[in-house]
Amino acid sequence: MRNLTHESLSLSEEDFSRCMRKGLLLIRRPGEPLSENEKLLMDNGIRLADLEDSLNDLNTKLESAELDMKRFHEYFHHEIKQIRTNIPLNVRIDDLDSRHLENPHILLL
Repeated sequence: MRNLTHESLSLSEEDFSRCMRKGLLLIRRPGEPLSENEKLLMDNGIRLADLEDSLNDLNTKLESAELDMKRFHEYFHHEIKQIRTNIPLNVRIDDLDSRHLENPHILLL
């Protein structure tokens, strides 16, 4: 075959480009139509290639999300540490007013 096109293989342009991109084997005699099994095999190969692309994209996004989550975790802990350093929280019992402890609205503060 000298002129390999989507028309010579009886494929859509999209399927042809996916087959060429993924290196799927397309062995046929010129002018011979695809059998049902060949069509199914080719369709499955194309779907598998698309699933591999989707899985690779998903893994890339997952790695990026994990890295973002790790950075946020480190940033958050750093900020909390800074707040604790700059604003010490010393609770002293004698500063509490017993009237506030009996007030149910204290929980809203």
